[in-house]
This record gives sequence, C-alpha cells and structure tokens, in this order.
Amino acid sequence: PDVSFRDLGAHQLKNLSRPELIFQLVAPDLPSDFPPLRTIDRRHTNLLVPVNELIGRTREVAEVVKLLQENTRLVTLTGPGGTGKTRLSLQIGAELLERYADGVWFVDLSPVSDPEQIPIAIAQVLGIPESPDRPIRDGVLRWVHERQALIVLDNCEQIIAGIANLVAAMLRGAPKLHILATSRIPLRIAAEQEYAVEPLGLPDPSALPVLEQLSQYDAVALFITRARAVRADFNITNTNAPAVAEICVHLDGLPLAIELAAARIRLFSPEQLLSRLLSARMQTLVGGARDLPARQQTIRAAIDWSYRLLTPAQQTLLARLGVFVGGWTLEAAEAVCGDNQVDVLVEIDTLVEHSLVQVIDTSDIRLYGMLETIRMYAVEWLRASSEFPVIQQHYAQYFVRSAEAIEPKLRTSQQVMWITRLESLEANLVAVLTWAHAGQQTDHARRELGLRLANALWLFWLIRNRIYDARIWLTADWADDPSLSGQARARTIVVRELTIGWFEGIRSYRRWLTKEGLAFVRANADTTTLVMALADLTFFKTQLVSNVAVEYAHECRQLASSVTDPWVRAYAQLGYGATTYFAHGHTNEGIDALRVGFDLIQQTQERWLSVCAAWTLGIAWLAHREYVNAKQVFLLNLQLCDELALQIGRTYALWGLGIVAVNEADFKQAYVYQAQHIQAELAVGNVTSGFFSNICASECAQVLGLFTLARQHLTQAE
Repeated sequence: PDVSFRDLGAHQLKNLSRPELIFQLVAPDLPSDFPPLRTIDRRHTNLLVPVNELIGRTREVAEVVKLLQENTRLVTLTGPGGTGKTRLSLQIGAELLERYADGVWFVDLSPVSDPEQIPIAIAQVLGIPESPDRPIRDGVLRWVHERQALIVLDNCEQIIAGIANLVAAMLRGAPKLHILATSRIPLRIAAEQEYAVEPLGLPDPSALPVLEQLSQYDAVALFITRARAVRADFNITNTNAPAVAEICVHLDGLPLAIELAAARIRLFSPEQLLSRLLSARMQTLVGGARDLPARQQTIRAAIDWSYRLLTPAQQTLLARLGVFVGGWTLEAAEAVCGDNQVDVLVEIDTLVEHSLVQVIDTSDIRLYGMLETIRMYAVEWLRASSEFPVIQQHYAQYFVRSAEAIEPKLRTSQQVMWITRLESLEANLVAVLTWAHAGQQTDHARRELGLRLANALWLFWLIRNRIYDARIWLTADWADDPSLSGQARARTIVVRELTIGWFEGIRSYRRWLTKEGLAFVRANADTTTLVMALADLTFFKTQLVSNVAVEYAHECRQLASSVTDPWVRAYAQLGYGATTYFAHGHTNEGIDALRVGFDLIQQTQERWLSVCAAWTLGIAWLAHREYVNAKQVFLLNLQLCDELALQIGRTYALWGLGIVAVNEADFKQAYVYQAQHIQAELAVGNVTSGFFSNICASECAQVLGLFTLARQHLTQAE
C-alpha cells in the first residue's frame, strides 16, 4: 500500500535508499497533491500489483486477515476452480505487508507436479541459494526458522501430500512463520484453519432490487466492471438488468465464469449472451486474457485442472452425479450412481474435498449438490459415455419410488417435514417429469414413470400452491394415453380433481369427475382412490344435486370403513357431513358428522385437511349462530395455516374471524381482522375478495366513527 513516512515500520528504515524516500525523511510535510510514494520494499515481498481491482470480498479479506493476526499459523483458502482464491490471497498478502518484518512472499506452485520440486520453488522465491552441502529442503527450513514472514502457497492441490508434509515441518520449526495456502483440497494437517471461498453475492432474479441497488451485489458489479473493459459504453439498464442478473445466477457467482462471460459483451447483448449460456455454456466461456495461466482462459480448463487430479472411479462418479439437478441425498447418489465400479460412500467424500461437490446442510437432512457450471461439465462427460441412458433410467426410477413413498406421509403429523423434503428435491422431480414427457409415444415405460410421479406429487402441489405444475403435468397427454395402465390414469382423474379442482372450483368438476370419469375410476382404481374421489365430490362439490351428493356421501362413508388410512377416513366423514349439512339440509346430522371428521383428522395432527375441516365446521357454526365455537375453530384454522405457510387458507380464517367479531358486536376487532384479510387476499392476488373485504372494513370503521378511514376503504374498493 502507499503510505506516508510516518506509517513506515522501523524495520523498513534501514533499507530505504530511493531518493524519494530519503526526501520524505528530511521533508515529511509534503503538499497534499504530491504523488503518493510506494513503500513496498522489494527485498521483503515479491507480491505483484494486481492489474484489476478486486471486486467484493471485503468480508473475506477482513476475516482471513483477522485469523492471521490472531496467530492462526496456517489458513487454507479452499473452493472450486474459478472462485478467485489466488486473487484473494494476493489482496490478503498486501493488507498484511506491514505486519511481517521479514516480508510477504508469494509462491506459485501450479507448474510443480513433482513433490521434490516444492522446496526448490519456495527457495527460488525466498532467494535461498542451493548448496552442495545440504538439501534445498533444509535450506528452506533454516531460512524460516527465526523469521517473521507470511508465505503464500498458491495452487497446492496437485501436490497436496508433498505440500502438507513440508508445511508441517516449516511450522514446527518456525514459531513466527504464517502460511496462507490456496487449494481445491485442504492440506489436512493439525495447524490448518480451512476457509471456504464462496461464490460472489447474487440477486434474486425473481425479485430484482431497483437499478441503483443491483450493482451492490458483487457478482453483478464484477460483470459490469469487466464488461466495460471491453465495451466502454456498456451500461446496465432497466431493459437488460434481468438478463445480467440471470447471467450471474446461472454462472453461480463464480468470478472466473463471470469475467469470461462479460468479455463476450463485445459480441452479444446481455439477452443474447444469456441465451447462449443456457444452450452452450462451456463453448461460450472461453477467451480469457492471454497473460493468464491456461487454466484460467476457459471455464472448462479451470474444471479440467481438478478433474485430472481424480482417480478413474472418482471421475466416473462425478460424471454420473451430473444427472442430478439441484440437491440430492447420499442415499439417492448410492441408488443412482453406485455399482461394483464405484463406491459412492467412499468416493463422494473425495469429491467434496476437491470442492467439486458441495455439502448443503438443511434443518432435517444433509444434501449434496454441485455448482451448475461444474454440473454442466459433468453432464458433458456423462453424455459422452455409453452408460448415460442407464443412469438416467436409474435416476427417474429412484425419484418416482421416493415420491410414491413420501405421498402417504404427507397425510400425517410429519406433513411439514416431508413437504420440506420434497421442496429440497423439487428440481430433480421436475427434471424427471420433463425427461419422461419428452420420450417417444411408444416409450410406454418412460411415460408411465412420469404419470406415476405426477400422481404422487398432487398433495405437495396443492399444499404449496403449485397450480402451474399441477396443470402442466396432471393434464399432459399421458393422462389420457390408453397404452398406459388404467390404474395410473384413474388415479390421475382423481388427483387432478383434488388439485386443479381445488384451485379452480366447480368448473373443473365438469371436466374430469364427470359420470364417465367416475365410472372409469370405479373400474380401475383401488378402494382408497375411489373413496377420495367420492369424498371430493361431496366435501368440495356440494353444489351437486342434493340426492346425487347424498348418494355419493353414503357410499363414500361405507367404503371408507375398510380403509386403514385415518386421513382418508376423516376425508370421507367430512364429505358426508358437508353434504348432509349444506346440500341436503340435515343440519344436526351434518354438524355431528363434521365434528366427527374434524376430531378424527385432529387426532392425526395433519394440518392441511385440518384447515379444510376447521373452515367447514366454522361455517356451519356461524350458520347456527354458535359464535364461540366458530371463533375457536377459526383461530385453530389460522394457527394451522401459519404453521403450513398456507396463504389462501389464511385468508379464509381471517374472513371467518371477522364475521364472528361483527356478530359479537366487537367492531374494533372486526376491523382488525378485515384489514388483515385485505392484505392477505391481495398477497395471493384475489382482487375480487379484496373488494368485498374493503366494503366490510369500511362498514366497521363507520360504526366506530372512523369516517376518514371508512372513506379510504371505499375508495380502495372502487
């Protein structure tokens, strides 16, 4: 750094010989515009002045500097190729120049492949002469013995064992020595503090900040800076900002990948560049600066550097893992990628150590994953192998089996946990559905896997409000393909009604669970699926003709007695209660049945059907003017919706509580509930309900004498 004379350490004064610095000694009070004087003593460092400014990494620099200042003897910067470990180490070394009396020294080990050459490379940097009387290793150990120095060892991974051995010896014999290493693999010695260098900070493309704040994300700032280096007139605008953000996200925030992409701005607009990255990432990310090492001139070369350090079994596993999209469990990796050739449990740990696979700790399960750029590299190897179709088939079969095993667990007290599990694997599930549907019409086995997976995900989609996914996959052409099994297609008719019908109401009933659709279900489905179909027709479709609805309700309750799943039995009871109460007018019998169904589902501690049951029973209590009971179940409804993050259900609960408060003449509380209901309805995009809620809120405000507030709500309603 450029510092004034007053900041120079005493250890530097003896070496000052440049005229400018002597002048500084005798004339310290220079004018403010005097050119800054460089005070790096070339005999105490070989750090080069970086050509480009370091973008971001302020936190990382501060944290590693603190570790070294607190006397951590060895810090190893780890991370996959392209994360900027070398550039970060140079900045850290520059920050610490004043701390080390005997200098900061940078040793590039990337050209070294023979462990015997390691001490020679270090000795050349430190200026240690070779001697016929002693090995060069001994000369290095003697040099560091009493010196207060920081040695930066860059690119250690290809000679990791030799480096670890030498570093351990250096630290044992030199109490004032600190070492900063960069490596894709930790050294694994006692003194080591590993520091993982993460990708740069990224924006959320689905919720971009205002233009002025976008460049505050380090990945975006790096892209802009490097793009302007090749096109001085490049600016980020409201038009190209989404594409720039998407580029940075698709490149995982990897500095090298972003720099290579930004260099392409000379040829493409951000939108065109994004399109090319999605279709040909490896071919696009080439053309790094000629003065960079070869491994940094293309993204493929950067990953090749790590790939070549792997054993054949590890290379095979890396390629096979490319089939996964998003996160995966160890169990999934073993089921899809393991065989006599590859022991996943043994080899995956090495891939993690080499920074090619990441460990993702969630609240309930450990997942593994790869940066998308590394995954695309792995996919290239997988597609080039003869085993790609087999691995893809194993992959699809595993996730279909897993989803089918999880589906009944979504109807238990562990509902939230299993929903979270599916969310963590959702990218893989969508990938399997896409692969299955892309198959030829004659590939019946492949298409049936997709249909089975869609059937298994219905409740997950319903609870998480994934209406788009439900519409796409449950109405795809395979649902009506006569070449697929009748049981799977019958199941689709039912779950399609249960999901899309829930979202769209009575309109969807006319499309699927028609008389013919129900007949097909009766002929092909198991008893549980038939009960669910009948329960849906009675619980949610009470607009049916009364005698038909009651007929279905009786059949549903009778069939449910042979079903072991308490969730399905409760669903049948609720359907019977809803029909007899709302459609047939048997109010007492209907309320009793609803209470039985409500109590039964409460015993399971499941949440989603409990929300439906509480809502239905609450409406019945309102009609009976049993406001205390109605309030109790609506409050429970609200609590369950919050636990399940069920936004639509929350709107119903707030509406019910508002009606109860009005009928209890508690207009202040009624207004609070109505105001919350307005916000909840608008949050889920229900403008029509928001209109009526504003009317109700206005009326409550008028009763309270809050006429200005009442007028505001009427204005919003208008």
